[in-house]
Amino acid sequence: IPVDDYAVGLLAKIAIRQKAEPKLVYEYYRRAIYLNPRFAFWHKELGDYYLMEGKLNQAEKEYKQALKLYPNKLEFLVRMARVKRLEGEFVEAEKFALRALEVSGDHRLALWELVWIYSAQAEPVKMKTTLEKLAFNYQDQWAKSLLAKFKNKKQ
Repeated sequence: IPVDDYAVGLLAKIAIRQKAEPKLVYEYYRRAIYLNPRFAFWHKELGDYYLMEGKLNQAEKEYKQALKLYPNKLEFLVRMARVKRLEGEFVEAEKFALRALEVSGDHRLALWELVWIYSAQAEPVKMKTTLEKLAFNYQDQWAKSLLAKFKNKKQ
């Protein structure tokens, strides 16, 4: 195994693409984290893999580690919101997504996460307001399509 964290991380990505045993993927990411513990990206990548595997608790742990290193990283906040939503913890999910909106950057992912949170909570007013932000601030076609469905339901 290489001694460079980037090379080990690439091996993990190759292992995922080749549908290797999850144990091998975890070992590669753990090795990359060991070699460069201050690089939050490896925690995020391992969290993404856990999420893909349906292992929400482990994904959450990795995203928390990434957030410890970069507490205002929009991408990490959105991922924590997603995990919390999938766990059914909608209040916590909303907090992470709203916090992501306070960070500079492209807020589309955070806004879409809020749409899913509000949808899961049956909050149509909040969902519509969030879709409007996506439609008008980002010219998001899917948001526009969903807003049209809202309008058609009212007629």
